[in-house]
Amino acid sequence: VAVHDVRSELGDRPVEDPAGVGARDVGGVEQRPPHRVLGGVLLERIRPRRHAPDHVGPRNTERDHTDLVTTGAEPLGQRACVLLRATQHFGWPEARDHQDAHQKPVGYWSPDRPEPPIHDRDPLRVGILADSIEHPGGIGRYVREVLAALAARPDVELAVVAPAAAGPTVHALTDPSPVRLLTPPRADQVSLALWDRFRAGPAFAHADSEVIIGCKHLVPRTLRPTLLVVHDVLTLTRARENALAKRVLLPAQYRRSLTDASALVAVSNATRDRLGAIDGSWAAKCTVIPNGMSERLIDAQPVSPPGIGDRRFALVVGDLTPRKNLALLTALWRADPPAGLTLVVVGPDSGTDAPVRAELLELERSGRAVWIRGAADDGLRWCYEHAGVVLFPTFEEGFGLPLLEAMTFHAPVVASDEAALLEVAAGAPAVAHVAPDDPGGWRVAIEHAVADGPRTTATPAIPAGAISWTDHTDRLVFRARALARGIPSPRTA
Repeated sequence: VAVHDVRSELGDRPVEDPAGVGARDVGGVEQRPPHRVLGGVLLERIRPRRHAPDHVGPRNTERDHTDLVTTGAEPLGQRACVLLRATQHFGWPEARDHQDAHQKPVGYWSPDRPEPPIHDRDPLRVGILADSIEHPGGIGRYVREVLAALAARPDVELAVVAPAAAGPTVHALTDPSPVRLLTPPRADQVSLALWDRFRAGPAFAHADSEVIIGCKHLVPRTLRPTLLVVHDVLTLTRARENALAKRVLLPAQYRRSLTDASALVAVSNATRDRLGAIDGSWAAKCTVIPNGMSERLIDAQPVSPPGIGDRRFALVVGDLTPRKNLALLTALWRADPPAGLTLVVVGPDSGTDAPVRAELLELERSGRAVWIRGAADDGLRWCYEHAGVVLFPTFEEGFGLPLLEAMTFHAPVVASDEAALLEVAAGAPAVAHVAPDDPGGWRVAIEHAVADGPRTTATPAIPAGAISWTDHTDRLVFRARALARGIPSPRTA
């Protein structure tokens, strides 16, 4: 609470200064400094409450610039010390008027001080739920990129929740920064979700995390500020496409986490709009921070994956969930491969679309398709640089990282007219949009995209309007610091 004055509360009270605390008589109106006057008012007017919460504890004055308040309201009622030094905390020019007549101004900015007056030198202690760190796909990349960017910042200290088996990955991404690793006792999907929701809160409290970031679906139940990153609302809108346990258990906990989170970060305007369509209060506390382009992928040295050779091919990046609409492409290639292209699918053998999986395996046996079930960044970059066209026929996306990656490597793209993909493409001339349920339109668009023949390799460049993962993390830390301390980071202010 910033206290500017107390005259509206006290009125023109006659000057009474028996203790000689530095009151000045200006026109018969009391002019004692607010931290002196308000301290007396608090001691006079606040009565003890037997059941007052005691989670407000003593602060480390060598590390915190915030006010020092003793634990609970009852000690306050017993005339415990209340120290209100807004002049030191804020350093605004007006603070000079509120100090004792003989006190040297403290915290007041002047040209002699090169630093800005509002500062916060202590590292922000961030807890992050990173149990998806080794998962394939967009969310796994998100966790890895953000964790590495957070660890590279000197103004952040990390406590990371991840399975024990992911410990080497966590340390490889964060080295040489010290990171506190919190490992749940079990690593199956349901146990991890339950631990994240009901047990991670006390673990982060023990690690002294000031703010907790949930990277996928959940935030812990805790009194500490929480920030939930919302990649999509598919768990709510297309729950039937998930496995049974996830379909039954996750939607309710996802809704509760969306409601409980102190703030939300959506990775696209399309995702925020979909949140608002479900619950307006979610959109009201949501900030949009778009996903970044991976500098690791740009810096990777391209290596040809086995099985492709010198064939011309169309590239698809993603898993086999029904919303990815891979069935449209397998039907086209089963009938007659457009422009004689080989269909190359880079993605895990996961998802619930069993018929599409069977069709893809049949295409692979016939030589019309190549399924790369796991590709490192070097192989993925090679695919983007050598693909005749990149295809993205999805029904619904939260962002669409493969589209951004394909644009960075200057690949022609045919994508659906889904809202998030339209947002990411931003009218780029190399991206053609076709309705996801129009197979004839897709065949024509694919043949048109490769009509000019083989591509020439160009230097990758992040598209105009897109950001890097470092930029994304800067904005994420700005939001987290505002939740935890109410003041911005010097780096991102």
